[in-house]
Order: sequence, then structure tokens, then C-alpha cells
Amino acid sequence: MELKALVVYSLLILGLWMLTLVFLGQYPVGSELDHIQLIRNPFADFAFKWITRLGEVWMYFIVAFYLGIKRQFRNISQIGLLGLLVLALSLALKLYFAQPRPALAWAGFSHMQSIPGVSWRATLDSFPSGHTMSAVALYGWLALRSRNGLLAALLALVTGLVGFSRIYLAEHFLKDVSMGLITGLALLWIFWRVQSALASDRGGKLFTPNHSSSK
Repeated sequence: MELKALVVYSLLILGLWMLTLVFLGQYPVGSELDHIQLIRNPFADFAFKWITRLGEVWMYFIVAFYLGIKRQFRNISQIGLLGLLVLALSLALKLYFAQPRPALAWAGFSHMQSIPGVSWRATLDSFPSGHTMSAVALYGWLALRSRNGLLAALLALVTGLVGFSRIYLAEHFLKDVSMGLITGLALLWIFWRVQSALASDRGGKLFTPNHSSSK
């Protein structure tokens, strides 16, 4: 069931990515942001400003806190390790590629209207998108834990919205989000395989069951 949930999640993520490529990939690198601005409106500005935060590190702490309430301490260690791996890999790739963010490299940035509560960084850490990588790994892990195809599909939709929000808010280019998605998925699959193998060697299960169900 874990594999089924992971496959559903991965296929839907890749499907959403392909749709985005069809919609935006036809434009030269950077110009996709010009076309995104054509669909901007106050409601979408507000919505994506909050949706993008679902890819931030504090979501890992919220999940860990919930698992702590459920006394699923082995799962807390898993989500903590996964978060650290995402952070380390994201920082390493950003430092290696040192690609400019849209605030530095996008010609249309000077004409972009401000979004209340959003501040743009003119830095060399655009590639890949850390928010996208983080969301793919975190919500993919939750899909694995749920062993539920429908929930995996909903989590894939959330992940896709986080990735799109990074382009909509002009924080990243399409290539940055694409790399974050691919890297996040690869890390998730490797993490699952390694953790499954370790659990099998211990003769136990990958995920700790709910405390209430173990009585």
C-alpha cells in the first residue's frame, strides 16, 4: 500500500509538471514570468502568498508536533531526517549552481506590481527551488504514511500548487521549480527505499502505527 500511494503521488506530480511545461515551457527561459503576470489578480495574489508557505520548514515542525501528540516517535525521527536531507541537498545545489533569482535576472521585474506581504530576494540561490523540493518530500512522505491513494492525490495537488506559487510570485523561474520537483521526488524515493530496507532488517514496520490503535 505504501508503494501504491507513492506511485499515485509521483505520477500526479509528474502529470502536473507536464501540464505546466505545456503551458509555460513554450516560452524562452524567463519570459514565462511575463505571461504569468497576465493572469494575476488580487485573490490569486493573496492565495498563493499563503500557499507558498506550505513549502517552508515550519511545516515539518507542525507535522513533527502532530506525530509527537500521537506518540509516533520513530516517525518524528524520519521526518526530521528527511527535512535535514532536503535542507542539505537544497543548499548544496544552490551554492553549486549559484543562479540568479528573477529579481536579478528577469527583465520584467521592474514592472511587476508589489504583493502585500511578499518581499523579493535579489540573490544567487534560485536553482533549484527549495520550497518545491521541500513540499515534494514532505507531502510525499505523508502520502506514504497514509497508504491512501485519494489522500496521496490531494497531497500531490497541494505540492503542485506550492511549486506553481513560486513562479506566480516571481520567486523562481520554471527551470528552478522543475529541478526542485525532480530532485525532491528522487530524494523521496531513495529515502523510502533505504528506510524500508532498514525497517525490514529490524523485522518491523516502516511507520509507527497510531498509539490508539496499538492498545
